[in-house]
Amino acid sequence: MDAKSYLKRYLKDIIYSQAFSEGIAATFPETERILEGKSVDSISVSDIEVVISLKRAWEYIYNNLGKEFYYEDIALLNAIVSDATNDHPGQIRTGTVFVRDKYDTRWYPELPKEIDVRAAIFQLNQIEDPFAKGLQYFAYFTRGHIFNNCNKRTSFLLANKVFLEHNIGILYPTPNATKDIEYKAELVEFYKSENPTKLFKLLIENNLHNYDLDFIRKNTSSEIVPYDIVLKTLNYDIPNNNLIQDV
Repeated sequence: MDAKSYLKRYLKDIIYSQAFSEGIAATFPETERILEGKSVDSISVSDIEVVISLKRAWEYIYNNLGKEFYYEDIALLNAIVSDATNDHPGQIRTGTVFVRDKYDTRWYPELPKEIDVRAAIFQLNQIEDPFAKGLQYFAYFTRGHIFNNCNKRTSFLLANKVFLEHNIGILYPTPNATKDIEYKAELVEFYKSENPTKLFKLLIENNLHNYDLDFIRKNTSSEIVPYDIVLKTLNYDIPNNNLIQDV
């Protein structure tokens, strides 16, 4: 089965995983109830809004597969996936933000400018390799903190739009506390260094899913599929693939 059918079959799992990474305390059955439009008294209204906004954003992605995204499309995606914590959904960030690592060291991303964001999107759309294109979309919008909020959600969705269009699979956070901490720590290191090598490797091995990769995980009883095995499964030419170097 292809990536689109995988998305349809596992959409609830994917949204649950994304919500988990956002700190939403809903269980999988509670997430299902929310997605079915049923009330869940134990979950706050704001957390319910996160789950619903994720569903709407995935619908937007699915309904626009095959359409090249530009600034306006991505701004709309950010607005759709936003919740009550975002005062200006779909708008470029105008305030200073910082990321703090475990040593309390702070990194401040530059304020984005619309003209630069538009130019970056144009360059991203020129990338011919869809695997590289999806990951670079994720890297740019995550590290740049382009919008006022919900940048990681937007980044995952943009990467997955490319992956779905080329039948690669679905990239989403793992609903596992230890794995989530590892992912977020590597994300902070990427913010500081601007080198996505280790982050990409972690995402590819831990967080990329399709029927074939899940079959490998099931048969090896491991959540991790080694990078070279992932590329072989996706029929990528490993010697010529420059996504990961010096790992």
